[in-house]
Amino acid sequence: MKSKQKPSNPSIEAEERWEKIPPYPEFEASTQARIRRITDGNILKASRGKGWVRQVTLTGYGVRCAHLLIGLTFLGPCPTPGYKIRFHDGNPHNCVPTNLFYGPE
Repeated sequence: MKSKQKPSNPSIEAEERWEKIPPYPEFEASTQARIRRITDGNILKASRGKGWVRQVTLTGYGVRCAHLLIGLTFLGPCPTPGYKIRFHDGNPHNCVPTNLFYGPE
């Protein structure tokens, strides 16, 4: 009998949900920290950027940090001046929405 495997990261939702990224209507972010182009469904490959953060290249917009795109999509705009998107666990590779929050710089 096969057992169901749980996601390796407990903060990842079992079912992936996609939402449009507000300032970039041609792209969507997912609850599993992935970015895709809407027109062809192509999931963008993330690379390591400055400070070990994950970055993706959005055609027509250039390189953007994945955590910022996912944060804008699922957390909304920054509610307080001087705050930025931070990571609950301190890991800049863990960009799932449940690991992101706005906090002081």
